[in-house]
Amino acid sequence: MKIPEKAPINFFIKEMKWRLCYTFLSVIITFTSCYLVAPDLLFWITKPCQNFQTHFVFFNIPEALYTTLKVCALVSLCTVIPVFWYQLWSFLVPSFTMSERVRVTRVSILFFVLLSLSIYWTFSIGTPLLVEFLLQYQVHQGSFILKYQATLASYVSWVWSCLLLVSLLAQCPTILFIGLLWGKLKPENITKYRKLIFLLCICLAASLSPPDIVLQTVMTWGLWLYSEFIILCFFIYNALFFKNQ
Repeated sequence: MKIPEKAPINFFIKEMKWRLCYTFLSVIITFTSCYLVAPDLLFWITKPCQNFQTHFVFFNIPEALYTTLKVCALVSLCTVIPVFWYQLWSFLVPSFTMSERVRVTRVSILFFVLLSLSIYWTFSIGTPLLVEFLLQYQVHQGSFILKYQATLASYVSWVWSCLLLVSLLAQCPTILFIGLLWGKLKPENITKYRKLIFLLCICLAASLSPPDIVLQTVMTWGLWLYSEFIILCFFIYNALFFKNQ
């Protein structure tokens, strides 16, 4: 929609309403599509656990329905994020300068790349490995049996919690990248707090992982290497795009 140079406020309100309607319509269409293939979505989400658990149960009669609707709603929201961002971008872009458009475009690309990688890593690598590790604590010794009995609602909630956590950790570079692009942060400033970053990695690993010293050590060093890789990428980006400034 082309915006006049001096448009009244009603023009912007009307455009906002239309863009919200488009986004809401996208949510409805996506949710309906997800509901039609709900068994496939449930199979995809529970796939990491199927080597150890062949069936899932639910204790309340409406629990399966509520969980299915929850899965459809969450998948729909994740799918519609690009549509929502496009509508927001189209509405705000006329007020941006050319340099601001370039910055926002770069941040958007980084955001969606990291979001896609976090979703792929959670369902293809992270969740299967974590399920395999945690289920090894099942016990079957004589008359003493300690076995995991999966309920659909609890497992789906746990998987989505893992996805939310991984997505938040994956977006740390995006937050730092915003500070870098707008001149509020420099890679040299981050390197001054390496000891603090390593301490935060230890605390984060201890709070997220089970009480296993090997797993906590691996997670600590993994988070630390991840932070070092982010700093390295910032140095490279700063050298390529800001060397003349």
